[in-house]
Amino acid sequence: MHLLRVRPGRYEGEGDLVSRIEPHDVTLRSDRVALRPMTEDDMALLCRWESEPEVRCTAVDSKGDVRTAEQIKDFYLNISRNGFCFIIEFDGVPIGYGWLKRLTSEDIQGEFPGKDVRQIDLTIAEKAYWGRGIGTMAIELLTEFGFEFEGADVLIARDVGDHNPRGRRAFEKDNYSVWRENRPKDGCGGGPTYDLILRKEDFRPKTE
Repeated sequence: MHLLRVRPGRYEGEGDLVSRIEPHDVTLRSDRVALRPMTEDDMALLCRWESEPEVRCTAVDSKGDVRTAEQIKDFYLNISRNGFCFIIEFDGVPIGYGWLKRLTSEDIQGEFPGKDVRQIDLTIAEKAYWGRGIGTMAIELLTEFGFEFEGADVLIARDVGDHNPRGRRAFEKDNYSVWRENRPKDGCGGGPTYDLILRKEDFRPKTE
């Protein structure tokens, strides 16, 4: 993995800092896949992707509900305050999104006292790129970034749906395993979802 850090852009005005996605300076690259910082300019792209029912239902922690543009923006704004939001590119073409954020909820800290626990999430949103192993490569980049550069102890992918076996296989190819099964949710098949986990001691970085 190649990690590139550049000085992030600065927003004009104090109000913008409150209402805009927090910028970061991390770009992750490996072969033809890159994860670059998500910006305000990506909102139209994210809204288009979320308008596709099949894409919504492949997203981690999704019920398939339709969200407004403002709800989508607020969602990523909140994630960016505790993590890193990325756009996934393949040969320079934006094809999906992902993030790595710190988990501080009481249930997680109770399970892993004193540990740095992060949530990993990604979606390949352009259906023409499904089934090509790109999700596995993107997970590999985010996983290595989380453990090797951010110092995480545990990475968790939450609510990977039973209706999305392709997404589950992508994580399992990168050595994630089922940690717990959750009750079925409304929408997107109605089946159970799974939290997948990888601990740092089980992480094996890929050799280039």
